[in-house]
Amino acid sequence: MPPLRPIRPRRRPFAAARQRLARANEHFAHGEYGKAASIFQELAEAAEGRGILDRAGDLRMRVAQCYLKLGNLDRADDEARHALRLYLRAQRPRKVRRLLPKVMATLEKHGRQDEAKELREKAEQLLGSAPGEAGPLGPGIIPARGTLPGKCPYCGSVVNAT
Repeated sequence: MPPLRPIRPRRRPFAAARQRLARANEHFAHGEYGKAASIFQELAEAAEGRGILDRAGDLRMRVAQCYLKLGNLDRADDEARHALRLYLRAQRPRKVRRLLPKVMATLEKHGRQDEAKELREKAEQLLGSAPGEAGPLGPGIIPARGTLPGKCPYCGSVVNAT
């Protein structure tokens, strides 16, 4: 019988990434936006490399927030656009529809109406109209979280919540 190996504690996947994320959030909370941005950037690149596109998009949005706080609007715009592209690749158009007005409002707030208009046009080309919505950015009827719509957006039949 072969000798028994000592039992080692199991390593939790992504434990190091979680620690780095916590550190980045601490830097952000303390106003150290440059340090936070570099850590968020590294984590976003790692997530994108692993194919975790939705999470990579979330991290890119955090990088954009850092650069916005630092007053570097060009980098913030680039990072936000990269995040939106990642969400589209991850097949998360609803997330894009939810975040896009915020990104556009920030651009307009900083006097970048032309860039906001260009972003809106690109989004309309990529997203088109979703069922039950007036357009990719239109007011459409979107039920509140935790509620069901009156009709199925795909087949049109009545939804019974009971």
